[in-house]
Amino acid sequence: MSDRPDAKELLEIAREALANELLPFLPPDKRLAGLMVSSALAMAARGLAATMPPLPDVVIADIRDGRHDSDKVLYEALLAEAKARALISNPKDVDD
Repeated sequence: MSDRPDAKELLEIAREALANELLPFLPPDKRLAGLMVSSALAMAARGLAATMPPLPDVVIADIRDGRHDSDKVLYEALLAEAKARALISNPKDVDD
């Protein structure tokens, strides 16, 4: 049994079909809606790439209490997660 295409790839295929095969034929008053659907499909595909599971409540409480202020590994993981989440909604404005 094949897992290809996966959900992310299916969303990308759908967005490409919309952008390349359908949008050019939409009447002008429907073009904005088509572009919004295309953007939503791209955001959903990027959203599937977010892999960090939610932090347990106890870890969140410890962070708030300053118990992880010098934890560079946790800092880097949270920074990477924040960048990944920002890329989902606005991939052009996130610095690497």
